[in-house]
Amino acid sequence: MIYTPKYLERPVPTEPFDTGDGTKQIIRVVIEVDEYAFCDKNSKQMWANKKTGDWGKGMMSHPNDPRRVERSGLLGEMAFSKFIGQPVEFEYKESGDGGTDAIFFGKRFDIKTSLRNYGALLIKVFADNGMPVLKNKDTEVFVAAILEQDDPKQQKAVVLLIGYQEKEFVNALEVVPARKGKHYNREVPYSQLIGFHEKPVV
Repeated sequence: MIYTPKYLERPVPTEPFDTGDGTKQIIRVVIEVDEYAFCDKNSKQMWANKKTGDWGKGMMSHPNDPRRVERSGLLGEMAFSKFIGQPVEFEYKESGDGGTDAIFFGKRFDIKTSLRNYGALLIKVFADNGMPVLKNKDTEVFVAAILEQDDPKQQKAVVLLIGYQEKEFVNALEVVPARKGKHYNREVPYSQLIGFHEKPVV
């Protein structure tokens, strides 16, 4: 399903953000009621909801909010679409999105949305069973986002777009044990992300 959100004003305002190793200019995006409702509706139709087990639907989910992980990801995608000035498209795909959340201007993007500040963009490389995670192999640009506020009752959210990094940089990083769980990640410290005001993402 394709949806055109309210795009951010130009020039896009930024604000300072403490990365733990300096200050970076980031973008704060408010998700409005209708935009939130679109994300919430589509979160019910995502493939991850078919997965079983305690961690099947993602470590961010909760029994009282079982679609939290999917909704959070879609809110991050919505925020990025509002910033980049392009419609967002949510499409059900068996076995997930293949690591590509969106294709803008010919580039494949994966928007990684976390619920708190980890100090780094976390990209899964090996699953809990030790098998390689292949879904990110075609991603060209990884975007770091934090879901600062999420209010399902009021249908509003605030997403912080921290920055991005390109595939070549990410692939050169060391693989490290996950901070939670048994999988393995590559971690890009927020201070090593490219700011959206530093270099155009497209």
